Amino acid sequence: MTSISRSYLTLVITHVSLCISVLPREAVVSSHTQTKYEFSAVVYDVLLDQLGRNMELLKLEIQLLTKHPFGFFSLKEDDGLCFYYTGVHVEVFELLEKICASIYTHFDSYDGKNVQILPFKDQLFLVLMKLRLNHDFIDLSQRFGVSRTTTYRIFRSLLPVLHLTVFQAFMNKIPSRRRIRQSLPACFSSFTNCRVVIDCTEMRCESPSDMAEQKLVYSSYKKYTSAKVAICVLPNGAAVACSSCYPGSTSDKAIVMHSNILKGLEKGDMILANKGFLIADLLPQGVTLNILPFLTQKQFTPSQVMSTRSIAKARIHIERFNAQLKRYRILQLIPRSKFQYVTMIVQTCVGLVNFKDPLLKETSLWNNNF
Repeated sequence: MTSISRSYLTLVITHVSLCISVLPREAVVSSHTQTKYEFSAVVYDVLLDQLGRNMELLKLEIQLLTKHPFGFFSLKEDDGLCFYYTGVHVEVFELLEKICASIYTHFDSYDGKNVQILPFKDQLFLVLMKLRLNHDFIDLSQRFGVSRTTTYRIFRSLLPVLHLTVFQAFMNKIPSRRRIRQSLPACFSSFTNCRVVIDCTEMRCESPSDMAEQKLVYSSYKKYTSAKVAICVLPNGAAVACSSCYPGSTSDKAIVMHSNILKGLEKGDMILANKGFLIADLLPQGVTLNILPFLTQKQFTPSQVMSTRSIAKARIHIERFNAQLKRYRILQLIPRSKFQYVTMIVQTCVGLVNFKDPLLKETSLWNNNF
């Protein structure tokens, strides 16, 4: 906050102090009714106590502005800035803060040391900033007025709490077909029994020093070392499942088989996928796989062209979801130091994408109507 804001708060404190000092025990005579009203001792004491508490709160805010000039309080009135720094709107941030604060006490801190120097709201703000913009811990320490060690401790301690709040709590079951049909977009009119759309996405990572590990994480498709996850998205654009991270050389089929990401599918369900997902033999009996047709002759037949168009039009939403996920800059290059907990980072970012504005306009209209 600026020096002007601090001066304003100081002026307010002075004004409150004067109000306390001159507050009479008897009110003035009304100019209209000429009736004399008196404050009772109880009312006077309540008002005096309230003004005193307000003054103490203002003093604490001045101290906070002096010690920590950057924090959530400096942008809580600007929703656009909040979204830029955290990836969520102010209303969503405050909801996440209440939930995370209520369960944080049940978690052990990263190294057994609790952070008291920053308010919990600013600690959550710091973690979301790290995920969204990937500022270096030294940069964050300068912004929040704490040491680099403290910023790292905050990130490692709060990340599991945020992971539980936005990922584990929501992505433990795929909704039923009946529930999905209640918000089925028009582009899925030909796929009314579609349960999920599945796709894999890759994040570039640093090359390991060991040659065998380099070969394992090298993606022949992307032509660089990467970490890879499978994501399931509902027809309305919301993610409902995300696998653990696998080395870039792992095939899509191997990830689906090992992660068991498609558990809970039932007879009559259909899955939309890219042509690389040859997983029909892994699906439960009665579950169908609809993928883009392969070109087996010089050109597609008219029916194949129509099928390709309709599938591509429906599948585009998972591509848009992946694009939103990649806007979390912490996923642009994953260093070796984060390999140990990269799955938690990716899954937390997947969960946070669901808290953004809906990918489909139709979904946004449904939300407004409800």
